Order: sequence, then C-alpha cells, then structure tokens
Amino acid sequence: MKYILFSLCLAQALLAPISGEDIPVMARGAIPFWIDRAGFDTPDSLNYGELYLQCPCQHLTFSELNDHQRAAYRVEATFFSKRDSMPFKWEKQIVTDAGTDLRDQMITEALSFRIAPGTYRVHIRLKDLQANAEGTCELAFTMPEFDNAAPTISDIQFAHRIDAANTQTTRNLVKNGFKIVPNARRSIATTLNIYFE
Repeated sequence: MKYILFSLCLAQALLAPISGEDIPVMARGAIPFWIDRAGFDTPDSLNYGELYLQCPCQHLTFSELNDHQRAAYRVEATFFSKRDSMPFKWEKQIVTDAGTDLRDQMITEALSFRIAPGTYRVHIRLKDLQANAEGTCELAFTMPEFDNAAPTISDIQFAHRIDAANTQTTRNLVKNGFKIVPNARRSIATTLNIYFE
C-alpha cells in the first residue's frame, strides 16, 4: 500500500505541483501540534468544515485531583478572507486516570465550524490554560464551492481508525454513524484510512 501511495504522490507531483494547502502544518512555540483540515457540503450557503488537531500530552500541564490527572487548553482559530475575519474558539479539558503515562498519549480533536465557500488564511493558537504556554501555526484553507447540479466529493479526511459509532462516542468525531479518529500528521501505517462524502 505504501508503494501505491508513493507512486500516486509522485505522479501527482509530476502532473501538477502539490500546493501547500494539501499538506498538514506543524505549530511553532512551546506547544508543538499538527493541524489538518477538510470541508464538507451542506444544503445551505455555509459549508461544514473541520480542523484536525493532534498534540502530544507531554507538552501540556496536568495536575492531579481526585485520582485523576487534568489539563485544560483552548484552541482559537481565526479565518481571514480578503474582506474580513471570523474567529472561532474551543475550550477543552482532558481527564485521565492518575498514574497514566502521558509520554505516548496524544490529544486528537476534530474542531468543527461553518463557513462560506472561499479561500482563507487560518491562524491557529493552542494555549495551555494552566501553564500559560502556547503554540501557533498558520495554514491556507479553501472551502470548496460544491456544485449541487453534479456529483462531487468532499475533501478527503485522513484517519487513524474508522469504527462504527456507539452512543458513548464523542460526538465531534462522528460522521454518518462512524467514529473517525483523525490523522492530522497523515502518518501511514500498514493501512491507509480515509473518509469522504
């Protein structure tokens, strides 16, 4: 599978250069994280988009409370178009069992938003609310203009895993009855999982 993917990437590079928009971005600053994105069609004028974030837990500050370790962080994304800017904010808290080894653990998030079709520059900031540390990055984002008159597909979302969703599944990782765990770094193992609509 890796050879097929490599061949497709090589063929694409020869036929047309890959834009920077097609590549995930790694943040700068005290908290390293990776960010990727995808856009999906909706029946109205604002399409549905997601930012996929992965951050190693070892770079966040955890404090122990009632046999659990807790960390809190905020993600801010500001979309800049030629005419204006649109801010979005998400605050999250991570709770793990006390004694959990955080060195190999990752935060994996799908952060959703609604935005009109167009080309944007997106500034993303991840802030640790306990340590006052942060990481930032910027990426180009094009929300496609989906043509309802013809069959089209959405952006392709890379995933670590795709499983049938159950009622206890985090809602922001679920699409059409499937739990889709994002692969913001687009690392490739023995299988390549993708989702599109």
